[in-house]
Amino acid sequence: MDALLELKNVCEDDFEVEFEVLSPEDIHNISDERLKKIAEGLKDIDSQSEVMLQRVNELNTDIDQLTNHADGVDYAIAVTCGIITGIFDALIVGEWDFENAKAISNKEMNKRVIDFAKKDPKYAEFLQKRTTNNDENRLSNAITFLENKYKLPGDGAYKLYKDMGVTDHTHHLDDFCHHPTLVGLVCCILVQFTGNATYRSSSGAVIKVPVEVNQYGNFTSQHIWGKFFSGIINWFFNVAKNRKGHLLSDVAGSSGSAGKGHEGAGLPGSFLATAKELASLPCFKDTNLAENLRKAYQNGIGEGKAQLDLGAFNSLFQGASSKADMRTEMAVKHEMKRQAVPVIINELLVRGLYFIRRFIMQMRQKQTVAELDWKGVMPFRNRTIVRMLTIASGTFTAIDMADAAIRSAIKSGGFNAPAFLSNMILRVNFVGVGRFAMAVVTDVGMGIKRNQLRKERMKLYSELIFYTDAKVFYKQANMWISAENAGVAIEKAYEIMEASTVFFMESMRDIGDNLHKISEYVPEIEKKNKKLLEEINDVLMWG
Repeated sequence: MDALLELKNVCEDDFEVEFEVLSPEDIHNISDERLKKIAEGLKDIDSQSEVMLQRVNELNTDIDQLTNHADGVDYAIAVTCGIITGIFDALIVGEWDFENAKAISNKEMNKRVIDFAKKDPKYAEFLQKRTTNNDENRLSNAITFLENKYKLPGDGAYKLYKDMGVTDHTHHLDDFCHHPTLVGLVCCILVQFTGNATYRSSSGAVIKVPVEVNQYGNFTSQHIWGKFFSGIINWFFNVAKNRKGHLLSDVAGSSGSAGKGHEGAGLPGSFLATAKELASLPCFKDTNLAENLRKAYQNGIGEGKAQLDLGAFNSLFQGASSKADMRTEMAVKHEMKRQAVPVIINELLVRGLYFIRRFIMQMRQKQTVAELDWKGVMPFRNRTIVRMLTIASGTFTAIDMADAAIRSAIKSGGFNAPAFLSNMILRVNFVGVGRFAMAVVTDVGMGIKRNQLRKERMKLYSELIFYTDAKVFYKQANMWISAENAGVAIEKAYEIMEASTVFFMESMRDIGDNLHKISEYVPEIEKKNKKLLEEINDVLMWG
């Protein structure tokens, strides 16, 4: 489409600005319907092309972020960080120590139970009634007090039904109300509605035991929505506190087994509770998942009778009670935190050096800090830093595995010794392995995403080429219409020229006739006005 360009100058205080004003063509003022349709088509193509070009620019930015721009220095930095932290892991973190971690978790949990009991004013009255063993710091006293005060509806209801597959040792796992998860909270509220305590045994059976909802959560409405509201209110204002105290009494075992968590019922941790909830799904009904979880929770992990045998991984749970309750999970978390230290240091080193190098490189090109491209400096959300972390964590894991294999071979008496694999597992940094796996998945995922965006960009380029061709066709049509209009204009010009020639010839004849007639009046003019002929002659000659 043609447009009018107007140049304007603005002068003010000796400062001159020259700019162009683009006057768009008004389609409504075009009389030719063909030209009007062409103008509308060109306008539509321009608007759609602009949208696609904006999307292409966005894709270019995203593709650049998903492209690895690491060079040799970046790779050297990543490998060096992996080596340094790998050596740190081998020398400082050392071997997996479940026995020490379990002792720490037992100490922390026992202290938590005792401190919770001591916060209750009635705990002192409870101790005064005991004639012996009334020490406030005695674990059995705290558990007995919590067991008597904080009860949950339906707790212990399984004892009324024999041969249902739920025992004193497993009811905390089979009853979801004892789970420290969101599902556990929902199940506790559902008890307020159903009046039933629901158990799911390791065989997959679902048992509903009627319970009396007492002062810990009475219904206050006979309508469904009223019960729902009442159940929520009872839970948060009455049951919540009871639940916390009840669970704290369970987590350290029974009062008769205080300090001997492996003999009491205990409480399942978040991981085991979630696994038990998943095992109740129909897709796991025909598997041994629920039974294996029961073995791990009731009898522990190992090669002993009725225990869950994990093969070489049994060595991770040796030296203390391997019962998979909350205290065991706390011990595992403690060791994981120890292993996470060199992994975090490796992460910080790589990201920090990436930031420092990019900052220096940009400062050499920019004049001030304000001009820096912070997206290119920050060590986040780009393929380059992800690739560096993949290499660093891979190097860390390789050194960790090599150290574990060598030390295990020395300890076991050779690489082919029966205890080689079990001893090697004790030296493996599982947090480092997990971080390496995450880095690989992230790197590969970014590569897949990059290919998808490149395909989308190619598609947009193809559409832009199509629109460009369409625009050319519109322009050609406009040219032919303009050529047709020019031909018509030329024909009209010829017609006007022919009419003008005829008119000119007729005018000349009229002028000649008029001059001839004027000559007939010359004698009379000379008689009456002799100077008139001279004036007319001058006009004709010089006029």
